[in-house]
Amino acid sequence: MAVGAEKAMPRTPTAEELRSAMGTLAKAYTDPDLQRQLDTARRARGDVIRLMREALLPVQAPVLERLGLPAGEQGLASMQNAVNRRVCEGDAKLRDLANECLRSLGLAPMRSNAGEVTAEDFFVQMESRYTGGQGAGLDLETLPLDPSTASLLAALRKKRQPHGGITLGVLTVWQVWEKVGLPPQVQERPREQVSVPRLERPSPEQLLEHVLLNRPVVISGAISEKEFPPLHNFADFDYLRRRCGGKPVKVKGDLVEDRDGRKVFVTDPTVQMPFAEYLDMVEEAERSQRAPAFYMGKVPLSEELPELVEDIEKAPASPITKYGECFGPNPKGIHTYFGCSRNTTAMHFDPSENLLLVVSGSKTFELYHPSDVDCLYPTKPPGYTNSVVPPFVPPGSMPSDLQARCPHYRHAQPVRVELSAGDMLYLPLCWWHGVIGGSERNMILNWWCEMHPRKKAVGDEARGARGALAALKKSDAYRNLQHGLPMM
Repeated sequence: MAVGAEKAMPRTPTAEELRSAMGTLAKAYTDPDLQRQLDTARRARGDVIRLMREALLPVQAPVLERLGLPAGEQGLASMQNAVNRRVCEGDAKLRDLANECLRSLGLAPMRSNAGEVTAEDFFVQMESRYTGGQGAGLDLETLPLDPSTASLLAALRKKRQPHGGITLGVLTVWQVWEKVGLPPQVQERPREQVSVPRLERPSPEQLLEHVLLNRPVVISGAISEKEFPPLHNFADFDYLRRRCGGKPVKVKGDLVEDRDGRKVFVTDPTVQMPFAEYLDMVEEAERSQRAPAFYMGKVPLSEELPELVEDIEKAPASPITKYGECFGPNPKGIHTYFGCSRNTTAMHFDPSENLLLVVSGSKTFELYHPSDVDCLYPTKPPGYTNSVVPPFVPPGSMPSDLQARCPHYRHAQPVRVELSAGDMLYLPLCWWHGVIGGSERNMILNWWCEMHPRKKAVGDEARGARGALAALKKSDAYRNLQHGLPMM
């Protein structure tokens, strides 16, 4: 399909145009009459957001029109996307003007630009944000709890024997295990260091043995360009431009840089741009040896680039057709992570089985057994799938600040896995992982699946972590913890 046949994205305003627009809006938003209308909207019953939009539209409409954008929600979304993109590219002046607007509307400001906040400082901020200042290591058993809740927590401690206390993040992850049906035997801490075997063209039956044990495995030689043409075509930028270059895609732009110079992307995709423009950025990064400001990570292909899904489904064979019988349904479809210049993903876990294929370049995974959750300091809900420990830090040589904040990380037992084009990885559900791409262009395809029926366990909802968390949520201590209030 030719690029010209694609639906074009709205015009992208220049940086100077956006600064002028934000300056105009920042001044207009402080108008006393408008502020009274916004206060009335906030106190009203019903759809507060709609009422605020109605109050703001007369002010926003002429600004949008001067930018060449439609005066409505579509134009506003295009302006917000353009501002977000410029800020991610490092426009501090525009960020400050946008923050003036956000503060006038009573909204949270945008985060600092990359380079102004280190990855290490960001993870400290994330810890504070998600723990209400109480610390990621706050032991729930030190709170004033009723005897029943305290008894449930004590039973969990005896059963699981965590390093340190039972934090809200740890308890939440434990209840996720129970909710998804993770078998009890694979929740236990391994007695020995886990290794990740590499299997050459295993049969589905051979892979299933590892799946049922919830143990990761690398698969080599199981897929070829002949039977799976995307292995060649998706690494060819000219092919991608012809196929779907004009399509808009969402990319990650919120990043911080760690001590080793890695760009750590810390949020889901928030910025939209034409796919061909992103390909240009990757090529320019390869030429200049300078990392791009964006990363096309966690992109659902069926929504963003359905042409590539069509290519995958037309192939004579694919990872999911070869090994799909080892898993349950694949309701999320196919996702891609596509970048360059050592693009790095922060430490997290997924409550789904993951079968992935490296299409181009290389990827390094650092994997942690689910039972290492007590060493990884998960944040409290809603961010419980994330760790406040920066990725790729050896537990045996932590910097002093991390030792002070996360002392139990020294007990974690990461295992590193190196993958290259054509390799597949079975990444079991609830395994923690940080990921870094090679300096060259790199792409993986992901199939997130539910568990195989033979693997899923059925537990008692009234007991275990689910019972303890349900009881805790009824307490004043929990409400105070959620809002960062004193515990006593």
